Amino acid sequence: MKIHSQRFQQKLKLFGEIAQQIASLSVASRLKVGAIAVKNDFSKIASFGYNGSYSNAPINSGTGTEEESFEPGQSGLIHAEINMIAKFREPDPENYMVIVTHSPCKMCTKVLVNAGFKDIYWIEDYRDTAHLWPILGGNGIEHAKISNIIVKNC
Repeated sequence: MKIHSQRFQQKLKLFGEIAQQIASLSVASRLKVGAIAVKNDFSKIASFGYNGSYSNAPINSGTGTEEESFEPGQSGLIHAEINMIAKFREPDPENYMVIVTHSPCKMCTKVLVNAGFKDIYWIEDYRDTAHLWPILGGNGIEHAKISNIIVKNC
């Protein structure tokens, strides 16, 4: 794990708050998740996403929402990370960090790796996190829960 400056941690927390605000746009009834891709120097937000359905999705008469089911993992909603990647138009994902409100699921972790991101941070752990180290660490990707970031005093 890299050692970061206090200024880096301050900015990371602030952009984490932005991801939380983006999550509030989600239609999910159980867990609202937000993700943003931010330039490594914090100079630009390139893309964002939240968990939701496709554009103009109908409201399900059985649930009253865009969700297909209320069973955990079966909502049918597109994950925030996937929605963020779908809108990402920069040629250099390795120069952007991903900040997510919740640690990515196994499938989203794999997609983030394949998309080329090299830094992934999250605010809260979500369910099983055992897949994070083998997939992210095994690919040399910096990753951490924001509250666990090691800060040097400067």
